[in-house]
Amino acid sequence: METIATFDVRGWLEKHQSVGEQVHVSQPREVACWTRTSTLDGGNVLHGDRSGMPSCEAYPSIPADLNEGYPSAYIKKPEGVHPGVEPVVEAISRSGTSWEDCDVCTFRNNLNKIGKTPIDAREPWELDACFTESTLFLDIREASEAASRRPFPDSDRFCYYGYKFEALCCGESRVDATSEYCAVMRIRIGGLRIMFGAEIDCCDVKGIFRPPGGRAKPQREYIEFKTHRLPQHPGQHKTLLRFKYPRWWLQSWLAGVPRMLVGGWDQGGVLRQMEVIATTDLPKLSARGGHAWDPWQCILFLHAVATWMQRLAKQHPRAMIRLVYRPSDGCIRASLVHGSDMCARVQAAQSIRHSSHNNDEGADACGDRTTATAGVRPPSASVPNSTIQQRVSVGSAGQDAHSSVMLDASLSDTNISNKRKQSDTNPGVNHDAGRKFSRA
Repeated sequence: METIATFDVRGWLEKHQSVGEQVHVSQPREVACWTRTSTLDGGNVLHGDRSGMPSCEAYPSIPADLNEGYPSAYIKKPEGVHPGVEPVVEAISRSGTSWEDCDVCTFRNNLNKIGKTPIDAREPWELDACFTESTLFLDIREASEAASRRPFPDSDRFCYYGYKFEALCCGESRVDATSEYCAVMRIRIGGLRIMFGAEIDCCDVKGIFRPPGGRAKPQREYIEFKTHRLPQHPGQHKTLLRFKYPRWWLQSWLAGVPRMLVGGWDQGGVLRQMEVIATTDLPKLSARGGHAWDPWQCILFLHAVATWMQRLAKQHPRAMIRLVYRPSDGCIRASLVHGSDMCARVQAAQSIRHSSHNNDEGADACGDRTTATAGVRPPSASVPNSTIQQRVSVGSAGQDAHSSVMLDASLSDTNISNKRKQSDTNPGVNHDAGRKFSRA
């Protein structure tokens, strides 16, 4: 394929090593959703249906063996299957949301790949794009290098640990990776209006993971679950702070997820530690550990690349463009792909009419759904003799979905108190807390 344009990643990173500029961002707002049922139940996509949203039930008891049920009770996702952007397009069309308000439509996966590049420029990525009407659509692609790479030892088991941890928190008896709840979020970054589909792990309807004294906030009770191997040496600790924390931050920040429950497991796969971390605390925690990174660099890079993609695709309407980033090239290469049906697939999904059964925009994203517990003890019983540590978090978690707010996600300890004073008038400031539980 012939290269028609390039984006100089290496040059951009050199120019923006010290970030002095910022762009306006809006609070993410959910505009549509769907539930995908388990493959055991047919694997159907139910648009406007929130029944697939898991509800947090309790902190898991620790220690807990995350190996339990593997592999016999593990319902895995099909390998190598990447959905096109059509489910997101169809969800937006069924919700009645105007396409005139959308410059970019994609899954969050593509935004994650682009946005994390300044943090880890060694990771290659690819995606497909097409422009029709007034919107740039992005399809997920697996990088060719990743497809040919040998699987990391025990990677399947480690993936299971994450799903097992989620099942324990939600009181679910089976570990099923094929069912999901996806929200379609709308966010503005600079002049770009982006709508994207994002799988949501859980909704804290009961306020189990809410900070002490925190108030319930409709559509702001989503929780992300993360697991990691407890660091045994400085190199593993660096990987956690320098590479995993930025990925976790970007993924949660994009969808407006305010908190995550992080579980640490030992060499034997036994859950030994849990920690509630505010999304906006992650940059500060990395900096305190000596491995600082700048979230603004991720946002500015995402904005720059998405803007470049949109301008390029406008010059080739209805054509599919493959965008490939290879670290050795130091740039993103764009090539035309002939004979693709991507544009036709997108337009077919767009043509689906608004469904009267779709939940109204702005409805409570968590709903009233609850999931029966499976013998999980309440927090007071599951974490005896634990120490609770409070953290102050400052970031953009305002309630006005349409107001432009500045994301301040990398504040130093010296100016936290100054920002705290502004919280009464600044919708972009949120105070959150972290709680840490551990048991030998």
